[in-house]
Amino acid sequence: MTSARGHLRVLTATLMGLAREGDVEGFRAYVRSNAFLTAFNGLDASWRQSVMRCHCKAESLCEAKARHPLVQPRPIDA
Repeated sequence: MTSARGHLRVLTATLMGLAREGDVEGFRAYVRSNAFLTAFNGLDASWRQSVMRCHCKAESLCEAKARHPLVQPRPIDA
């Protein structure tokens, strides 16, 4: 069985790892997964706020690093 501190380490490492890659879909899928829910429920109540702060920071970093597709050029009608 993993300790509460182990759950905290796994959650923050996974969230920040996905954020550094800019994988928005992977980030959202992980937050909705059973693995996230199990690890979050395994935390002490005092550490849940730390995970939520990490989630906020990671989400903003992930959005900033995400690749945005370029708009296709269109002909100019002048």
